[in-house]
Amino acid sequence: MSSIDVRELIARYDHAEHVAKADAYFEKAAENPYYWRKPFFTGSEAGALLRGFAEVVASLDLYPGATLLDFGVGSCWSSRMFAYMGCRVTAVDVSVNALRLGETIIAGDPLRHALDIRFLAYDGVRLPVADGSIDRIVCFDCFHHVPDQRATLAEFHRILRPGGFIGFSEPGPRHSLNEQSQFEMRSYGVIENDIDVSEIWRQASEIGFSELALSHAVAPQLVSLETFDQLTTGNVEAAQAKAVIDGDAANHENARIFFLYKPGGPRKPSDSRSTYGLSHALSLSFEREGDILAGRLTVENNGSAAWLPSGWAVGSVNVGVQLFGAGGELIKLDYARIFIGDDVMGPGEKRELPFTLAAPAGGTQLVFNMVAEAVAWFDTPDCPPIRIRTPD
Repeated sequence: MSSIDVRELIARYDHAEHVAKADAYFEKAAENPYYWRKPFFTGSEAGALLRGFAEVVASLDLYPGATLLDFGVGSCWSSRMFAYMGCRVTAVDVSVNALRLGETIIAGDPLRHALDIRFLAYDGVRLPVADGSIDRIVCFDCFHHVPDQRATLAEFHRILRPGGFIGFSEPGPRHSLNEQSQFEMRSYGVIENDIDVSEIWRQASEIGFSELALSHAVAPQLVSLETFDQLTTGNVEAAQAKAVIDGDAANHENARIFFLYKPGGPRKPSDSRSTYGLSHALSLSFEREGDILAGRLTVENNGSAAWLPSGWAVGSVNVGVQLFGAGGELIKLDYARIFIGDDVMGPGEKRELPFTLAAPAGGTQLVFNMVAEAVAWFDTPDCPPIRIRTPD
């Protein structure tokens, strides 16, 4: 039996026919436990999928509230993971059947009410998303199904904001020739294309992407303790080094993890929706007036990120107050909040904040620290909190 040429298969059908074949592929997916359990159907597959997923996530610089388009989602397992991380996820697929299954699976999640996911069908030509509205795009094991890679890259470039980027976890340059790929193309007429990163970069750079970066860490290698110690100290023989390099090459034979960057803006957020550039300086004076602590805080933004207005939205910056017992035990993590203002507080800005708090029992400890809501407390060695013992 002759091998199927993936290029001939792509040319055989138009966009609508490729979409129909992809949708037919998922027609009975709801009856298949594989899709309900993905990525945990088998141990070997879970290892490969989760290694790729972890490597992409590690380099995406995600933050709560980031707009993320999950492309070619299938049963949407990755969309749910990104939503768990606080992203605003748009799950896109050409298969309505796949999206319907994904929506059904996620509807059963007890945390569904807290997951920001919308499901959008895609006609294979134009993504139903506004220009410059997406912070991150993820192609997880799906770009090799695309019939027109250049046109899809152009769509990605259109919808990404300046400074946004794409993470890919895909097979390698001979993917179409492996046994499973040939079976899928012969049985279902779906595309199992090769991923030639050099060709993708040629097209992407012509479209307007400014940079491509590849991950070298695809799969770990198990070595002896002796070899590990030698490798990590640099005291390794040539034969051992070659064995490790040969193992890396084998791991990369059919795996490519890479990123494409759109120029024109910061890659990381420049405000308090993320932890990047968050730093403060605090000073405090106070006195007890009966059951009230009355005082004044001096708050300075001495980091590089702008602080979003006070409140309860993701990234809103407040002074957080924690209550600890006399022995140092935590009594209440969120004892109080002190708002610092209803406008953005830029780097270098300083504010004086009068405050009053209900006075806890004498001898307890109050800890004052900045907090970006739903993102992080600012508590680091470079910007420590203020700790005070409450007077009797």
